Amino acid sequence: MQIVWEGNWLSPNGHATVCRNMTAALTALGVDVKLRTTERVSIHRHAAYLRNRYLSMLQRPYKPSQERVRIIHRAPPDFRREDDLLTIGAAYAEATAVPTAWVSTINREVDVLMVASQHSLQAFQASGVTRPIWVVRHGVNRTHALAFKSHPIRWSKLTTIPDFRFLSVFEWVPRKGYDILLQAFWEEFNEQEDVCLVLKTRSFTGMEDTSIFHQIRALKREYGHTHSAPVYVCTEPLTEMCLMDLYHAASVFVLATRGEGIGLPLLEAAAIGLPVIATGWGGQTEFLPARLAHLVQFTLEPVPVHHDNPRAESLVGWWAHPDVMDLRRHLRQVYAHPTRAYRQAARLRREILDHWTWNISAYQLLRHIWAYLGQTLNLDGKIVPTLSFTSPHAPTWKGGERL
Repeated sequence: MQIVWEGNWLSPNGHATVCRNMTAALTALGVDVKLRTTERVSIHRHAAYLRNRYLSMLQRPYKPSQERVRIIHRAPPDFRREDDLLTIGAAYAEATAVPTAWVSTINREVDVLMVASQHSLQAFQASGVTRPIWVVRHGVNRTHALAFKSHPIRWSKLTTIPDFRFLSVFEWVPRKGYDILLQAFWEEFNEQEDVCLVLKTRSFTGMEDTSIFHQIRALKREYGHTHSAPVYVCTEPLTEMCLMDLYHAASVFVLATRGEGIGLPLLEAAAIGLPVIATGWGGQTEFLPARLAHLVQFTLEPVPVHHDNPRAESLVGWWAHPDVMDLRRHLRQVYAHPTRAYRQAARLRREILDHWTWNISAYQLLRHIWAYLGQTLNLDGKIVPTLSFTSPHAPTWKGGERL
């Protein structure tokens, strides 16, 4: 059997991260994986991702159609059935429902839908998807999380930043709740406190970086904060290893998201032992228990129509509105009592590394495939290795665009 994974794998986004890690994990389990890219490969531009294993997967020949399982890891409007033995669509739902057009395409073009959380499963089922839905959780690179050694990042504009750093990593879209996070941070902390907020963000809709900076300054004027603690913004594309640098340089990870299918940055931050503050609704709650993470209270509200953002057309139904006052409370709590927060984070880290790795994800997927095809899965090797725990740390670093 050959698994053909169709999707993007070079872009600095969650889809590509999943593609790279799942195909690598499947290959490590002995699966014949053919990578079918939807991107143009440039050796010079994407040198950091051009490992031999990905190149070999790109160049691998197709097996006969009745020996192929194709996974279409794209937006449902791009699902197209071919002559494969089994066609699996991989998709996400961040709100309580998905568009009607998605539902009809899924029911027509794929045999099975694969999602990353029960949260997504419920949204697709509630919207009318009748195809079988498999929940295949996402994961983290356990080896990197255990063994990674941080190196300071140098941004183009070097500035010494405060020692206590809240970090948020997200795409610049309203769903990520950056407006709520900025409001809460500016209201809670003043410039006399040794604290800052670092935003690693980027727009995938063609928006210029200067527009992001302009919007942040406009929000600060709107909220009327002139003596608040600093915010630093990085919009540069980072490799996975550089992004890990950023996590290790942080003190706490925070994301005031309105909805997540799974929330990879939250998962990655938890895996290296950062205290995590997140909205208490969405796919992330499946790996962020209230006893170990700081979950922000919320209310559900209708998803607004974003006429200026065609990428938001997938968002229908309801999503969360994080409570600003409760977010402020959690920010202050971890800042004032970091030792307690890090004890919780250490326990969460152990749970993530035991149960949320890409090897486990790949194994889950293979079990689903073999059961669907009426075959027995027999793979040698221990999927969950013995845990080795190391304490988190936050080294000194410089850089950023202060706003």
